[in-house]
Amino acid sequence: MTLADKNNPAVLAFLLKNYEKESRLRMKWINDHQEQIRKAATFSGEVKNYTPDEVNKSLMVAGMATTPRDHVVAARHRFQAPVKDFMQAQVGTTKPLEPTMFPVKNEAKVLLSESSKDYLKARNKLGPEDKFNFIESGNWKYGWKLGDSELKMRGPVHGRECHMKHMMENRVGPQPDPDYYVSPDNYSMFCDS
Repeated sequence: MTLADKNNPAVLAFLLKNYEKESRLRMKWINDHQEQIRKAATFSGEVKNYTPDEVNKSLMVAGMATTPRDHVVAARHRFQAPVKDFMQAQVGTTKPLEPTMFPVKNEAKVLLSESSKDYLKARNKLGPEDKFNFIESGNWKYGWKLGDSELKMRGPVHGRECHMKHMMENRVGPQPDPDYYVSPDNYSMFCDS
């Protein structure tokens, strides 16, 4: 879009005419709605004289009601008081230590007896939550035990499911993956030796 030439007398006359027209329309609107503007500008409510602390307190109290509603898990599982040290020192009060990893399932034991390579491939397909009791690495913190949460989360917007859904709704239908997409189990055609 090109800018108007402000040195052109015809353009100047057009701009001045429209500026005056807009000013007249605004003044007419203000005159027509003068009573409503005066009513809106004057405070007709009862003065409460709340202090800032009282306002903040009321906002916090109103927000606290939503916490158990929005965070069902947080409402049910509150922090428990820590066990005192002298209680742990007593015989029979300490809990047995849980192993770091879950025990191997029977299906996996069958694979392990056949071939360790097949067992490791099957084990590699499991997520860390399915293999370990606790977080072993710092990068596992994000999303750890997210499946146990009662908060319903929507799926990824850019994930494979979203692309598949988009392809199904597309006029052309689903398209095959390009040739350069290969399974991670297969070697690349450039790295064969």
